[in-house]
Amino acid sequence: MLFIRNVLIGVCLAGIAAQGVAAEKLSGNDRLERGQYLQSAKAAYSLYMQPDGSLVMYRKDGTVRHRMSKHGEFAIMQYDGNFVEYSKFAVALWDTGTPGNPGAWLRIQDDGNLVVYSRVNTPLWNIGVENGEDDPRQKGEVVGRELDTHSIPTGPVGHIGLWDGEYVVEASEGGDNAIKLVKLNEFKGIARYWGTARPSIPDGMIEPACYEKFCPGNGSKHLSLEAREAMVRFTKQQRALGAEYSLLPYAQSAQYADESRRATRGLFRCDTFVTAALRRGTYYVKPITKAQSLWSDRVDTLFVAPVLPTTVFDKLKSFK
Repeated sequence: MLFIRNVLIGVCLAGIAAQGVAAEKLSGNDRLERGQYLQSAKAAYSLYMQPDGSLVMYRKDGTVRHRMSKHGEFAIMQYDGNFVEYSKFAVALWDTGTPGNPGAWLRIQDDGNLVVYSRVNTPLWNIGVENGEDDPRQKGEVVGRELDTHSIPTGPVGHIGLWDGEYVVEASEGGDNAIKLVKLNEFKGIARYWGTARPSIPDGMIEPACYEKFCPGNGSKHLSLEAREAMVRFTKQQRALGAEYSLLPYAQSAQYADESRRATRGLFRCDTFVTAALRRGTYYVKPITKAQSLWSDRVDTLFVAPVLPTTVFDKLKSFK
């Protein structure tokens, strides 16, 4: 069993005393208890099971790289290949979805990636390599660039997409589905890159909704997710259900099927797709804080005319 000494998180984290395996890895039912952490080889990143039960990956400067779940008691790299965070009642709160891979192991890397590898070192799950200074860092951030064509009447209004932690999810013309996944470098390479809008989304924004193609009426498919994860799950659902591209400034979200209705496709352009996704992260659990209320009000302003990629992007950059 891996032993990791207790620490207090700070700007810099000290080295780890480990027995049997390297401090950057978990395998073979190794676990992180509250107050314990992993650290990458050169101490650029740390995965910390905080005393409050939050499982969080930090950069060296103490800023958040990636959040998993709250209210956990420990996180374990199981023998079946799944990395899971459990509550004190042994309820699974979050997992990598990689069971069925005995011998898999978890590694935190100096490139900012957190990876579950198979026993033959094939990546099974990861959060993606950390991007550059002007690139997205967290799920739910928005990237922008100029259009690759200026043929539409309104001129070069730009193009935006939402970062899902690995890809840019965007609404664009062409093909059978307007919702597409593109690599960040591909997105940046088409036209002049604007960088990333990083709106401040407060903790405690919880969105209860269904994110599947079929959702039974009894609510068994409904999940309560934190805002950034809810946004990403929404974009995945919309891509799975499909959408048409439209230049109109009015979005129509795709609707999942249930016992009484068929699934319907959505209708989006790039900015209406991003704003629809951001709307999925504005629900909050009472008591409401001032920061939560402010975030919800700010998202509402994204729907005030004129709604364009440039106006949406600029407003998001101002939401500090």
